[in-house]
Amino acid sequence: MDQEEFEARGWIKVPGLVSGSAINRLLHEFKSNVLPSTEPMHRQPNFSRTSGEAAHPHGVDELNAVSPHGFLINGLKDPHNWEASNHLFASLILDILSARSVRNALSNVHPAPDWVLHATMFFDRNQATEPHEDIYYIDSNPTGACLGFWLALEDIDERAGRFYFVEGSHKDSARTARHPMELENAEHLKLIEEYANRNRNSLVAPELRKGDALIWHGRTIHGALPVQDERFSRKSLTAHFIDSERVGRNRFRDFTSVEIRRFNDLRYLAAIRPDENAFAPTGVCTRDVELSGGRYCFVGIDRAGGDRIVLALEPHRDRPQIESLIGSLNDVMRQG
Repeated sequence: MDQEEFEARGWIKVPGLVSGSAINRLLHEFKSNVLPSTEPMHRQPNFSRTSGEAAHPHGVDELNAVSPHGFLINGLKDPHNWEASNHLFASLILDILSARSVRNALSNVHPAPDWVLHATMFFDRNQATEPHEDIYYIDSNPTGACLGFWLALEDIDERAGRFYFVEGSHKDSARTARHPMELENAEHLKLIEEYANRNRNSLVAPELRKGDALIWHGRTIHGALPVQDERFSRKSLTAHFIDSERVGRNRFRDFTSVEIRRFNDLRYLAAIRPDENAFAPTGVCTRDVELSGGRYCFVGIDRAGGDRIVLALEPHRDRPQIESLIGSLNDVMRQG
């Protein structure tokens, strides 16, 4: 029944999946040692509407920022990997996510022999995340076997701004014809926002109590409603799992060169290693732009390591160079 409901709705709620005692241990360590810390910590940045991955970092290191009501403002990215900086906090997160009950809940909606943990996030308060779909940022190859997981670490008050889904958005044929990774980030987010606005009648914001979990399909549009009262926190732990028989990937490449560790019997991604040639081109685009100083051809080159180079050339003077450059890049990509 879980699988049928999941396939129809694109998400499912699993009440009381994680015990209160396991959550209490995690929150005690967070309040005792993470929140008061004066050391920079890795963060999950807000989604950017600008185009180009250079303007959309996958993570940033920042000091803690605390709200007037004592809540951590900037969420934590991949704290399950904090063996060096806070081994106990990392272990408590892995202890929760490695539970067989959690992995069974995933397999109940998408049959798989087991799951590999690829990413985690910890939030103390609502960051009002805009509507998006996970498949744009992390996916499986073949596609369709990346599941999102959201655990309520406290009773979520409606005034804190609930997590929501656009129900059924994962299977809408009008928006699944193209893989979203084909689009620039800004274009992708604009289309998602327009879709969510057109389908507001399908928006569902479930009530959640401490220990309840949400599981969703990578193509299900989701986000967070605005905070109504800043006095309320919204403590949560988010994770992304990929079917153990498939390879994870992002917009640039498959995660074929990674460091996998184990906690209990859970396999989890500890690091994504650069490809053997991180500078190998994976994509190229050109744009002719008229500026006050003249007409320019902007050449953008995406590289395997995840960054982008942009060259500005003058077409009237550099046309042979442009054509030679594009030809060479296309030859290299075809060989790859």
